Amino acid sequence: MRDWRALVRHGLSDPALDDQQQCDLVAELAAHLEESCEALLRQGLPEEEAVRRTLLQVGGLYGEGSSLREARSTP
Repeated sequence: MRDWRALVRHGLSDPALDDQQQCDLVAELAAHLEESCEALLRQGLPEEEAVRRTLLQVGGLYGEGSSLREARSTP
């Protein structure tokens, strides 16, 4: 199975976030990707296809990265 945390960590390096914010965001997004992949596997998709579809979500998540960061930094 994929190391979702490593994938997210690689794509979300942001000097505007402190270490704790970065860690929290990585954990949250990685958990989402892992849950999505597991749901696809439960639906009967082969692992390769489940991972492929899950990775398609990553593009969308990173595309929204700035708004996600803004939401995390807003009190």
